[in-house]
Amino acid sequence: MSGGLSLKEAVQVDGDVLFGLLKKTSLPIHKHLKKQKMEPILYMTEWFMCVFTRTLPWGCVLRVWDMFLCEGVKVVFRVALVLFRIALGEPGCLSQCPTMYETLEKLRRLPIQTLEEEFLVQESLRLNITERDMEKEHQKQIQRRKTKEMNGDKPGRHKHRS
Repeated sequence: MSGGLSLKEAVQVDGDVLFGLLKKTSLPIHKHLKKQKMEPILYMTEWFMCVFTRTLPWGCVLRVWDMFLCEGVKVVFRVALVLFRIALGEPGCLSQCPTMYETLEKLRRLPIQTLEEEFLVQESLRLNITERDMEKEHQKQIQRRKTKEMNGDKPGRHKHRS
């Protein structure tokens, strides 16, 4: 999604886009991750760089890839947003994750019974996220990055303001 940037910068921007979309779709989870100062790179790199091959059961991976090839990168963001809900969206779940460590463990150890192909597809389609929302968030993050660079901040180190 982040053309014209180095791979490292593109991953960081995509992480910030995902974090911004998370704010729109699941504010409690967004606030939890922000409170714990969890950089998106900690949890989304494996999802995005491996296109979920190390996260989802193989049947789900193939279904996600089919959707990705037909619809584009928005599928990757939508699936990631669903994974947040699966991992951290149950009532009381966030209180069981008082530190970054527990939160990361929840994101890494998704309940296998909820990762069925149809469930994942249906949940991703229910999200109130359009391609336009994704593009707007992408432009917002690119602009934020440019502003930070003009102000002399290091591009690799950033705080979430989404």
